[in-house]
Amino acid sequence: MTNTSPTLAPFDVLNHPLNPGSCLIEASAGTGKTFSIAFLVLRLVVEKALPIEQILIVTFTDAATQELRERVRQRLVEAKNALNGATSEDKLLNDWLTQLASQVQHADAQARLVQALANIDQASISTIHGFCQKILTEYPLESEQAFGQTLTTDMTGLYDELVADFWRQTVYERPKEQVALILAALPSPKNLYSLLYDIKQPGLRITPEVKDIDTLMPELLAHQQAWQTWLTQTQPKIDAFIAEAQAHNWINARSLGALAGHQANFNNDPLTLLDYLAKGTPFNKQGKPAAAEFVAQIHPGDTLLTNQTQLHQQLKIALQSAFAAHFQQQLSVKLQAQNLMSFDDLIQRLYQALQQPQASTLIERVRSSYQAALIDEFQDTDQWQWGIFSALFNQNTQTAQNPQTDPAYLFLIGDPKQAIYKFRGADIHAYFAAANQCQAHYTLDTNWRSQPNLVQAVNQVFDVDNPFRFDSLHFQPVNAGVNSDPQLAAQPAWHWLTLPDKDDGKPWANNAAESLIQQNLLAEISDLLQHHGVQPKQIAILVRANHRAESYRQALAKLGIPAVIKSRQSIYQTAQAEQLYRVMAAMLQHNDSRLIKPLLALDWFGLNSEQVYQVLHSDALEHWFELMQRLNQLWHKTSFIAALYALLEQQQVLEHLTKFNDAERRIANIQQLAEILQTEIHQRHLTPAKTLDFLAHQLTEPDGSDATIVRLDRDDEALQIVTVHAAKGLEYDYVFCPDLWQAKDPEKNPKDPVRVYQNGEWLLDLGSEQFAQHHDQAYQEQQAEDLRLAYVALTRAKIRNTVVTGENLKGFELSPLGYLHQQPPRTERHDSLFTRRELLLDAQPQVYQPPSAPRDYQACSMQRTSVDTRYRLFSFTGLVKAGHSAASTPSAELEAVNETPTDKAQENLLPQEPAAIDAFDKERDIARGADFGNLVHDLLEQQDFAQLAQGVDPELRQALCQKYGLKLNPNQQLALDNLMQRIVTTPLRSDQPGLTLEQLPSNKVLKEMAFYYALSPSSTLQLNHAMPSDVPFLPLKAQQLAGYLNGFIDLVFEHQGQFYLLDYKTNYLGSDPNDYTPDRLFAEMQHHSYGLQFMLYCLALHQYLCHRLPDYDYERHFAGVVYGFVRGMNGENADTGVYHYRPKLADLERLAACLSPQYAPSQGVAS
Repeated sequence: MTNTSPTLAPFDVLNHPLNPGSCLIEASAGTGKTFSIAFLVLRLVVEKALPIEQILIVTFTDAATQELRERVRQRLVEAKNALNGATSEDKLLNDWLTQLASQVQHADAQARLVQALANIDQASISTIHGFCQKILTEYPLESEQAFGQTLTTDMTGLYDELVADFWRQTVYERPKEQVALILAALPSPKNLYSLLYDIKQPGLRITPEVKDIDTLMPELLAHQQAWQTWLTQTQPKIDAFIAEAQAHNWINARSLGALAGHQANFNNDPLTLLDYLAKGTPFNKQGKPAAAEFVAQIHPGDTLLTNQTQLHQQLKIALQSAFAAHFQQQLSVKLQAQNLMSFDDLIQRLYQALQQPQASTLIERVRSSYQAALIDEFQDTDQWQWGIFSALFNQNTQTAQNPQTDPAYLFLIGDPKQAIYKFRGADIHAYFAAANQCQAHYTLDTNWRSQPNLVQAVNQVFDVDNPFRFDSLHFQPVNAGVNSDPQLAAQPAWHWLTLPDKDDGKPWANNAAESLIQQNLLAEISDLLQHHGVQPKQIAILVRANHRAESYRQALAKLGIPAVIKSRQSIYQTAQAEQLYRVMAAMLQHNDSRLIKPLLALDWFGLNSEQVYQVLHSDALEHWFELMQRLNQLWHKTSFIAALYALLEQQQVLEHLTKFNDAERRIANIQQLAEILQTEIHQRHLTPAKTLDFLAHQLTEPDGSDATIVRLDRDDEALQIVTVHAAKGLEYDYVFCPDLWQAKDPEKNPKDPVRVYQNGEWLLDLGSEQFAQHHDQAYQEQQAEDLRLAYVALTRAKIRNTVVTGENLKGFELSPLGYLHQQPPRTERHDSLFTRRELLLDAQPQVYQPPSAPRDYQACSMQRTSVDTRYRLFSFTGLVKAGHSAASTPSAELEAVNETPTDKAQENLLPQEPAAIDAFDKERDIARGADFGNLVHDLLEQQDFAQLAQGVDPELRQALCQKYGLKLNPNQQLALDNLMQRIVTTPLRSDQPGLTLEQLPSNKVLKEMAFYYALSPSSTLQLNHAMPSDVPFLPLKAQQLAGYLNGFIDLVFEHQGQFYLLDYKTNYLGSDPNDYTPDRLFAEMQHHSYGLQFMLYCLALHQYLCHRLPDYDYERHFAGVVYGFVRGMNGENADTGVYHYRPKLADLERLAACLSPQYAPSQGVAS
């Protein structure tokens, strides 16, 4: 098929007219996509006066968002400096400044850049999921979403529930005859998991349409009865015929055993016996005609056999279709019931909200926040994502839905030639659908990555007819932007490596070829390092699979060449994860010899086979049982990580691992696993047994989130071994591609469901008449993606590509390289760009001897004799933990109050008299302790206040009780509901009875506001001096202060133009309402020095408002602090349980000057 490639106009980032509308920019590899995005932002800020916070930039990974934010900031800084007179060597920037002089006043341009840099932290640069979450959270009413939803990253449990629910509802209540038929079609609910990936595809249609299960069952049972009748009637006839054949000596003696076996298995597999008899295999010449005639008489006939096959296939399809419908319907129900959202759910919900008839309100709200949108990596989009951006920013779409909205600037930047993430849900067809709807379509036509001769070589390889097996996807040659290096220009930039022909003329099989290729590549890499001045960090080996990456890493380690693997491998897929599981199991079952004895063979403990044998047959084994018992106790008393590190230290595990070539990798994996597990234990409140279960689950179904990806340690100087998928966006001087010649053969008898794109929609074929055709289409689509993978791999190099190829490799003709080799070229060939070499059968890689640079060691004068420990992170907790001065401390010992959000309710309790404990009121008090405090705090944080006034969400309450290990009986649950209702309906000020949490709009509250405050060197004595005399505070013991102060404010809210901060306290002061009067509250607050806490909070909020609120005035805007002692809040007035205080501005200024002497008083008005 000839590809008629339209030529796209190059995108001129300097002169492109910035008119509202949609513009698609195709950015080939190395053409400066991120550079162009940053420059477009600069132009929009300065030329169009768009505030930086009204420019939306969306990309597809967290790492990319960080890079984009930094690149945008850097570009703005460079422009600001240049406008201020600094010399710049950036020709494009200088040209732009020259043009700008006639368009924008110099002072205006400077002011816009200063404002943009001041607000750069507010710039909306996020992932697609982050953007969707922001919109759904900020506009819940317009998007018809529940309040306070939580994003979940682990859907495994929900998927398990959906599968189990479907299986239980579909199978459990049926008669055993029907269950048997279902199990014959789907032996286990595990067979349904393979459908999960496909049925999440946006806009999916399932084919064929078959009768539902209940309709099929009578037909199946009737057929089953007919089949069973035939079996019952036929078996005696077969037995009689075989007996007759034996009597006539028609059966060969050597076939008697096989014949008996088929005869015994007749009920399970009758057709095999009939086929065996019809072929006459066990018979002599006299018996064969009689056997053929006999089988023809008893054969069930094609109709019965065809019906059996079709009905059973239809039952399987009906089960799969029913599960797909169940999954799509119930997933959202379960998520909403638990007030959760998944990553997929974020996109789907926003897309659906934008398709509603009343979507114009939501569109108008979003468009009022964003005047421009730049969508990076757009080739990785899908139908829902494009639907979102199209509805919000595409001029044609949004004008039709919302005529009053001004047109937006929409830039879509991506490269369909690099669309390689179909397995993550990316849809190249959605890209081309968007391309057809865009008003303009350009390309970036200059490669700024590679040497010119390599750019020409890539152009020549891909400039063939239909290079990507995709009618809409074309290749347009690019220009070279890098100046040619004379020395490199004289050398071929592309090295083809081929295998010698085999003596038998047959193609090389994969295993033999891979071994030979690896030895030759290692030899060439060693030669580059040893004799050509190349460093390991300049080289990358790009492979298709993780197992091949590990093979190369081990081979390089034997040669002494430092190498690391960069891939998306989960830490739970490493050998160290399995080893850690075995160690943890032995800790928990410290008396089980079946768990402890195998530990001796782990490489952790450095024992050889003889030493293991000696331990197993001596008293030394008892030491290991005792060790595991001690570690078990340590784990239960302290923490998992304490027990693990005790084992590592006592058994010198890290020292033993240093004997291996990849010691650093093994040690890093153990440390990463320890950190991740400790975090999971803390967040999920896992017991030791649950921790082991969690790790076991991860070993079988590893989490693929970014946090669990294997870390790279000290990789700066190492050779990189990278999977092609992970290599996208990266670049290396020298690239080796050892396996682009490989291809997967098409399935001969496909049985699994297949997903294809047809007539503008995605189709999941479970077994239609076009099943084979659709499988072939899916294979062609996979080959097309393999070509795009090859493009990614072959465009990573800056200096040289080394690629294995050859028609004498098995399956080469099906591979990306084989396809490109077969296609007619569209331009003249330049062979000087390439060199072709044959691999050696006896290649001998040399051990790497890194060059040792001479070092000039000089004596170092050690001036400092002590470490300055003053600089650290302080909090209210840390300050109080040191205690109070002797003159002020009452006899009762004061302990610290933990200030982290999850433990913030761990307030200290005053000693209670026995009578007070006996009078414990279950309605008012319910429970005591930190766990109950955490429960109250989480309910106030996660559930909307207005909803709490109507009652606690029972599912949220259950989840939080489970999280904190609380078991509330029905009476206690009711008491908790009453308590939460009192909290949100109690007036927060005596003079304002209408000021309650229930009445606060959700957009007027900020929950869990964190702050960090820089501290200049001072002391707590100065702090004591700065505190007002009328606040509940006890002077602190002397200690030095320097570093940072941080804290978390439970709630900041605005009411009638004034700002308050509120802190919840669950302290138990007694069961009588009179225990929570203002005098008692003041005494309790003084006991815990809460006055210091709220003064620090007030200072943080005051300075925040100074920077954020235009025309801020303390006297007009700052209303003070409220401390709510929730057990005393009565739901009627502020007489009990509520403490209010408003510091004087002078007191805050004095406190600020104490903490930061350079602080400039604002006089209550923001500057």
